[in-house]
Amino acid sequence: MVKTILKIILAIAVVYVSVEMFRYFSYWGLALNILILLVALVIVLWEIILSFLLQHKAKIITLARAIIERIKSNKKWQAFNHKIKIKWPRLYQFFINRIRADRPTGWYLTLGIIISAVFFFLFLGIIQDIWFKDPLYFADRRIISLLHATTSEKLDYFFVFFTNLANWQTIVVGLTLAAAYLFITKNKKAAQYLIATTAGGFLLSYIAKIIFHRPRPIAANLIASPTSYSLPSGHALISVCFYGFIAYLLFKKLKNKFSKISILILFLLLALLIGLSRTYLGVHYPSDVLAGWYLGFAILALGVTFAEIKNKFSAKKPAPLPEKKLLLSAFTVLFLIFSIVSFGKIKIIQPANAFAETTLTDFSKTASLYSEDLFGQKMEPISFIVIGEKQQIINLFTAAGWSRAEEPNLKNFLKLSSAIAKNINYPTAPMTPSFYQSKINDLGFEKSTELNTARQRHHTRYWETNYKINNTEVWVATASFDQGVELGPIIQLPVHKINPNIDAEREFIMTDLEKTGLIGSFQKIGLVGEIKGTNAAGDSFTTDGQAYLIYL
Repeated sequence: MVKTILKIILAIAVVYVSVEMFRYFSYWGLALNILILLVALVIVLWEIILSFLLQHKAKIITLARAIIERIKSNKKWQAFNHKIKIKWPRLYQFFINRIRADRPTGWYLTLGIIISAVFFFLFLGIIQDIWFKDPLYFADRRIISLLHATTSEKLDYFFVFFTNLANWQTIVVGLTLAAAYLFITKNKKAAQYLIATTAGGFLLSYIAKIIFHRPRPIAANLIASPTSYSLPSGHALISVCFYGFIAYLLFKKLKNKFSKISILILFLLLALLIGLSRTYLGVHYPSDVLAGWYLGFAILALGVTFAEIKNKFSAKKPAPLPEKKLLLSAFTVLFLIFSIVSFGKIKIIQPANAFAETTLTDFSKTASLYSEDLFGQKMEPISFIVIGEKQQIINLFTAAGWSRAEEPNLKNFLKLSSAIAKNINYPTAPMTPSFYQSKINDLGFEKSTELNTARQRHHTRYWETNYKINNTEVWVATASFDQGVELGPIIQLPVHKINPNIDAEREFIMTDLEKTGLIGSFQKIGLVGEIKGTNAAGDSFTTDGQAYLIYL
């Protein structure tokens, strides 16, 4: 009992810490580390939950029966029960039959439908978020941008491998092999339910895409974008249906508790990585993946329910699954096929930035004039519009004595945390990412103050836009001064606090840049007027809404 209580306390602590760290990592844009955190959270929580359920299965059933008997013996319940029985006898009998354990259409079917309905309503919740443009809708493209900030060739092929595991060709091969083994070992019913569950996933995925008609993410894909619609993710849905039913069959076959838990956790991790691969590769929005998972689990719940009912109430019990060695051999072959197809068929591509020629007047009317947080809420307005090439901007700040900020990965984040704790300088420290038109900042520059500490710095973020003026790229930038470190008003962890007067930082930067002699011309222009606002950390700022237009 003490161990159980300790595990529950541990689970609560893990959830609390994970939520806080998820918010903190999201704020810092540590996308890959968010994934690692998510995977670790899944492993820990499911290990605790499954261990508890398997270890105390008999006690839980006994407790549930005791609670039901206690309710049935209550006089108020008995009076209510009698009233319903007399007033609506057919309805009463219908519900009684739904909770009977001695018939196929009783408790087993009811529980399966309830579980399926829960996941289906979660799926509908995603549809509602997209339809009414709730925060998830606005975070979709920005999450893809965050993930792309940590792309590498190894990660690209890592996620290509997992995305290939749910390609329809791979699933068909896997389904054929799995069904063949089940038929050979006289487990015909299991094969039929596996085929039905997987086919149901394919069918509902196709129908849902036609109904919701959502376009794929634009210019974000690292592989060739499929021609079908985006919502829901077919890969996420099918991975749950096919691999989930395989995991169910193995769970029923295995006797060891640890093996049972391991199979379920491996299935969840596989489904998780397949879904995440679709967002990382830029062919699905995160909400598409969530919708695919939810709809997949709704289908899987029904498939498992009907399989369990058939096993329990069938007069002829099905033959056992193949021995472990045979099953392992089959899936080893399947894995090799997946590997060959994964690296031989799918090619990595680099998203191209499409530019549109414009004028300054049209740019100020059509382009966004604000930076954004993860959910698309406006933050600081633009302080600089720079007409020039990327290397020119880098050379400009280098000449002005500024340093280019390093990428906000976990290694650099820990290095910055150490520098802040020791109160020492880190002149190329990473910055918290910010967004402009759903895109993460392309460049960041900073300059240390006379205090020579990572706790205080001048800094600016730059984005390449999709516009050109006189065939030259248009860049936009914000500016702010980190005056110290404190617990954030939104994120209750140490973050830099900005000086509310962001105009002073704009002028400081312009003075430094002008001294380099690398600016062709510049002028101050009005953009948004006087405003007040807050940044992603909850810090307030005020500005006159003006910006410098710079030609390099």
